[in-house]
Amino acid sequence: MAGERAEVSPPPGAQRGLIIALLTTFFAGMGMNAQVRMNGQLVIGGAQPIGVAMTNMLIQLAAVLVIGLALPSVRTAAVRFFASVKTRSVPPWQFMGGFFGALMITSMGVVSPVLGVAVFAVCIVAGQTVMSLAVDRLGLGPAGRRNVTPRRIAAALTAILGVVLSVGDRLLNGQILGGSLWALLLAVVAGGGLAIQAAANGRVARVSGSPMIGAGVNFVVGVLVLGFLVALTPQPLAPRLLGSDSTAWWLYFGAFFGLLIVINGAWAVRRLGVLMLTLFSVAGQLAGAVLADAVIPSQGISLSPFLFAGALLALVAGLIGAGPMRHFARLGQ
Repeated sequence: MAGERAEVSPPPGAQRGLIIALLTTFFAGMGMNAQVRMNGQLVIGGAQPIGVAMTNMLIQLAAVLVIGLALPSVRTAAVRFFASVKTRSVPPWQFMGGFFGALMITSMGVVSPVLGVAVFAVCIVAGQTVMSLAVDRLGLGPAGRRNVTPRRIAAALTAILGVVLSVGDRLLNGQILGGSLWALLLAVVAGGGLAIQAAANGRVARVSGSPMIGAGVNFVVGVLVLGFLVALTPQPLAPRLLGSDSTAWWLYFGAFFGLLIVINGAWAVRRLGVLMLTLFSVAGQLAGAVLADAVIPSQGISLSPFLFAGALLALVAGLIGAGPMRHFARLGQ
């Protein structure tokens, strides 16, 4: 499409790498449902939402450190990144990925009880897709500047429509809780922050040469932010993090799904741009919700044709955004 980049032939393997990035982003989005459900069970067991979020990030940070110690390439990338920090060639905003990740997780516990989970999800996707257009337009992500075109606007609006459609049955049945303006705005802002998070982590990954460093910086900042919030709350530490004695410890394995999401985002955003990363992640989330409701349905919730239709529409949004694969491969260079 005119105005995005000059017409050049994609190098050999560009389309294959692009398809891999699309698929890993889709499946990473599917994994988010497992993390949300497992974290939800921890909260039901009495753990504080912020405490659960901080423990998740601590586990993810520990995993990154272990991988970094085991792989020489990650250690070399860390040295390269710290050298860039010393020369002040890394702008401060690129350290903010973890802050926006912490904002997202915190808003889950603060806003979703007010709005309801379904409206919260719609607000998150709306903020994320709109901000993704702006982030790409400004060139904040490692993929560089990508103009706002009718095709990209249509893809973003189709993704939002898909999420709204996925909760259509609950809208018609009056199962969506009403919420105040502040809660709606906070949810939209948290969703927009996810687009900035992807750009920041992708930039760090590009400077260092490893998505593991982008993920590590994200988790360090997130742990610091969430740790500060946990320290401000009066509840005893153990219940905040673990819940009751009957809470299953293995539920914290949900953190590894979040780890894959962040690592994939730091790697794939360079090839896809922030908007396409968002679109295929949303499609994966809805597809994962369909699969989860079909295999392990939540109590009182059955697989809805609205959810199935919304998932298909979200996938269509991703295909609209991608456009012809040969053209999109040029953008992924």
